[in-house]
Amino acid sequence: MAGQVRGSGSSTLMYGKATYYADRFNHHRTSSGEIFNMDSFTAASKSLPFGTLLRVTNTTNNKSVIVRVNDRCPRNNYNLLDLSKAAAKSIDMIKSGSTYVKVENIGITPEFKAYYEALAVKMKARNAAIAQYQARIAKNNALVLAAKKKAKNAYTVQIGTFQVKSNVDKLTASLNGKGFKNNYVKLQSKNTKTLYNVSVGPYYSAEEANKALLKLKAFKFDGQIIKGASLATL
Repeated sequence: MAGQVRGSGSSTLMYGKATYYADRFNHHRTSSGEIFNMDSFTAASKSLPFGTLLRVTNTTNNKSVIVRVNDRCPRNNYNLLDLSKAAAKSIDMIKSGSTYVKVENIGITPEFKAYYEALAVKMKARNAAIAQYQARIAKNNALVLAAKKKAKNAYTVQIGTFQVKSNVDKLTASLNGKGFKNNYVKLQSKNTKTLYNVSVGPYYSAEEANKALLKLKAFKFDGQIIKGASLATL
């Protein structure tokens, strides 16, 4: 368990267990926004401000290293610090994987304070942009889902199924000319042959579909109403 003792000066002594980052975290983004470099002398802390300089001493061999806090320890991590590999090497804890350490809070320089304050502004803007993007994706997904549900209950008027593409082109051109611009063609394979299903729609009530069918028949187009036809080609 980690603990701390305040000395007579402004620094704070802390005692606890330290581990170091696995190689797979190299070049990943840290909680501060920096890109982690296992060859730099840095550390993750649960709460110390980013940029805080710490003198970390391995209590088993009295070797020390100075590191800079630029990341946060995982919530389920009960260690005092997670050190970079370079820092862990310098206090000879690579083989053991973890060790008990004494940590002295040296403080934070004005340069590092200004650097992390500017980085925090950039991270806030980045996170806001990510949140907006995720919200937009979620909204689009909801619209697609709603459209699919709506299409499942929609009506279409199927005009006919054809094998010859030129006949399909003539029919769709004729439908367009008569004002049925909501016509569409869906391909279907049958016995190695390609069939072209020509339909008009969608209509979201039986009344609309019946009106469309009557209008089509007035222009000498034959057809039948189908409910819930797939509109994936639209």
